[in-house]
Amino acid sequence: METSKEIARILLEKEAVTLNTTHPYTYASGIRGPIYCDNRKLIAHPTAREFICKAFLEKIKNSDFDVIAGTATAGIPWASFLAQHLQKPLAYVRSEKKAHGKGNQIEGAEVQGKKVIIIEDLISTGGSSITTLEACRNAGAIVCGIYAIFSYDFPDTQKEFQKNQCTLITLTTFSVLLQVAKENKNITPEQEKILLAWNKDPVSWGAQYSPLKNESPLTEKEQKAKNLVCLALDDLHSLDDVKKQIQSLSPYVGMFKIGKELFTRFGTEVVKLCKEQNKNLFLDLKFHDIPNTVRLAVKAATELGVDLITLHSSGGKEMMKAAVQGRKEANLAKKPKLIAVTVLTSIDEQTLHQELKIPEEINSYILHLMFLAKESGMDGVVCSAADLVFLKDNLPHDLFFVTPGIQGPYTTVGSDQKRILTPGKAIQAGASLLVIGRAITASPNPEQAAKEILQDIAKVI
Repeated sequence: METSKEIARILLEKEAVTLNTTHPYTYASGIRGPIYCDNRKLIAHPTAREFICKAFLEKIKNSDFDVIAGTATAGIPWASFLAQHLQKPLAYVRSEKKAHGKGNQIEGAEVQGKKVIIIEDLISTGGSSITTLEACRNAGAIVCGIYAIFSYDFPDTQKEFQKNQCTLITLTTFSVLLQVAKENKNITPEQEKILLAWNKDPVSWGAQYSPLKNESPLTEKEQKAKNLVCLALDDLHSLDDVKKQIQSLSPYVGMFKIGKELFTRFGTEVVKLCKEQNKNLFLDLKFHDIPNTVRLAVKAATELGVDLITLHSSGGKEMMKAAVQGRKEANLAKKPKLIAVTVLTSIDEQTLHQELKIPEEINSYILHLMFLAKESGMDGVVCSAADLVFLKDNLPHDLFFVTPGIQGPYTTVGSDQKRILTPGKAIQAGASLLVIGRAITASPNPEQAAKEILQDIAKVI
């Protein structure tokens, strides 16, 4: 019990587990809850890492096994630490088979006919662990048990493992963590009641306890701010995930962006899904090709019924004019805005000069591309809000300014974005539409992050 409590203390201290009964977190499944677990944080702390590894070793010391398998991705580091210490073969198990190469689901050590233990970082509903279990058994492995750092201890989870005739052993659990949180005065008695209610029935808990469902509607200024925000739909692996994200964030977002990743993964089906939800849609494919190819591409994109289409201004006047012609030829009354990309927000002065061999100062080059776009019939341009700050007095009139590279008031943007600004400052700089992705979607509570962005914009409009 002491080891279990010490691990719970480590989880809280290192913020691998955080508790928030006021603003619940949204999980990948769409379920909301007052607890969030990210055990990946633990691998950054050598002392904590060593303690947890020793606890794992104590649990598995009497097990007879040949191979240690880690569940991708969070279970892999722990499986690696243990396999190295015990000098055992290591394997890792994907959630599904690869779509390329040999189509493997299990990599590393051969598991056929071998006794295998599976290492997980977290057990929630147990679904991913059961998938790993089935993959190993289908590959001919004899699974001796699943070991995890932490479990939410849901009533039905243990039944699921029993049904699949698999032993589950965890280093600590939700109930132990709650006990430690009480002893350390991390939670009040009222918060404890809320946490216990969630643990008893996590699916229906959100409707009863989620304050976002009961909070006041957007103010008039926040509603105006909503129409200035476009959410980038990225890193989603099923159309169901896309639909869930649209539904959960629609109260705070006026437009959704489909980029190269989602369009490559799902094709026009993802566009149809968004249109079925009656959402304004930004098709961000950044066309850059010979004029005739861009003309036909823009014609086809227009006929999908989208609201904004991007192309690269560096394709030149003839290419942009061909895009205008393609839009005109489209057999659809509704015509989208054509938005020309100037310089990507991932490119800074050093990249422009040293890698692209463009000697002009970056602001001067961006301004040149803006005027080129306007002369070619573009409705707007994409540039960073930071660029607008420097160029404000020289900007072309009547252009629609789309600005990515936006960080939240309390959330960060991706590390690959180099020219960034907060929402309110971006609007003050002259932005017409803010494209925001990870500042919302990478937050433990995306709805709260989105609401805070609207509040930041509302202060300046």
